[in-house]
Amino acid sequence: MLEQVDRTEFSNFQFVEGINGAELDVEGLTRDGLYDDATARKYHGRPLRLGEIALSLSHGKIYDQIVANNQKMALILEDDAIFVTSRINSIDVASLPANWDIIFLSSALSHYPPNGKIKGNLYNTESWRASAAAYLVSLSGAAKLASTYKPTCHAADGFIGRNIDYPDNKAHDFKQVGARCKLNASLVYPDCMLNGSCLGFSASTIR
Repeated sequence: MLEQVDRTEFSNFQFVEGINGAELDVEGLTRDGLYDDATARKYHGRPLRLGEIALSLSHGKIYDQIVANNQKMALILEDDAIFVTSRINSIDVASLPANWDIIFLSSALSHYPPNGKIKGNLYNTESWRASAAAYLVSLSGAAKLASTYKPTCHAADGFIGRNIDYPDNKAHDFKQVGARCKLNASLVYPDCMLNGSCLGFSASTIR
């Protein structure tokens, strides 16, 4: 990961220790207000796996840190991310939409290329379906997520997806179903980051 970072224009890069699902128990999570089993079953027809809970809470831990440090923005990466350096370095933060909360740099889409082009390689979330592997989050976006991720009842990408404020005139499976906030989101296409686990190149250590 650090070798990839050195080829980018990132600053203040740091690792955040993820939560280990093997060390969690549902009873304790419920007691501490960190997991809502009834709501998870309502939306998914099953309880979340401990690994899903751990990953969702790990992302939440980062949101808390961004807010506590009053960071203007941050790039959140899961540990199996593969960088497409030229695309990353070409992102012009100053040209991002006003009041943005999240910009996805890696996305599973309903079809390729995505619909909803805004300008250049930036698109709205009409075609977005999943992925929390790599995304920019603003301070406002982190604040919205930090105040709503507990108790968790969705996987990390599912929680983000349900809170996206999708285009008004477009149908979407998630579209504010079970939402706790509204995120102003866009995506970059082609992806600036690839999911190493999905491609079989680099396995995540998050369990």
